[in-house]
Amino acid sequence: MNVARFSNEEERRRFYGEDAPAHDSQEFEFGAEWRVQADPGAAYALRWSEGTREIFVVRRPHVPAPEADDGEPTPSWLQPVTHLELGREVLGWAESRAALEEALDGWEHQMAADDSLHWVRYRLTEAAAETERQRGPGTAGWFPPHG
Repeated sequence: MNVARFSNEEERRRFYGEDAPAHDSQEFEFGAEWRVQADPGAAYALRWSEGTREIFVVRRPHVPAPEADDGEPTPSWLQPVTHLELGREVLGWAESRAALEEALDGWEHQMAADDSLHWVRYRLTEAAAETERQRGPGTAGWFPPHG
């Protein structure tokens, strides 16, 4: 699991907008190559924020790798992407990183599948329903926002 950090305050504020202070916490990444069938030109990074407990995805476009002078492709992290091509969607909230890790067990093997983000949404919905069955209605420690 990787820790996602912004390189500077301006980059963080540009990404989060005016709510940047609320997101001043460590973020943990659960893969950066999730796919959505309806958006084949993009990949999604799945993250969890320790401070806000949000489970969210960050959309980034797939940019064809230009070749360097030596004929080798330029690494994708060196290619320019504007903030307008990025997107952020909250999928839900998790009471702890451990709870999310349990719900997403096996995610590494699912990410490469077509429409793999659907698998994430399904697992979050199932985990929220199981939590409510165990604790009672309205008591899920985490849940998807669109039930």
